[in-house]
Amino acid sequence: MPVRVKVYADYRINDLFSSELMVKQFDQDTFSQLKARMHFWDHWAVIGGYEIKSEAFLLGIENDYFGFNIQTDNLDIDKAYYANVNWYSEVSVLRTCDV
Repeated sequence: MPVRVKVYADYRINDLFSSELMVKQFDQDTFSQLKARMHFWDHWAVIGGYEIKSEAFLLGIENDYFGFNIQTDNLDIDKAYYANVNWYSEVSVLRTCDV
């Protein structure tokens, strides 16, 4: 389903920890999610989170360019009502202009 509204606030607590609050709305359903990140090396982070409406936990890893996470309400996938595997990448294009 296409997202109608997506709002998030990201807060860097210190060099080691950050947090994110995200609210998404699909049609009449609203999902609130709280994430915590533990940063390591230069650009890597381990993610843990919880989504209230689906009662699902989130675990993952990411860096500046790509990430992977799994979100489920039960670690036994056969018994899970909600399970989501997500991988994503971000590509930035740097353009230069000679004058």
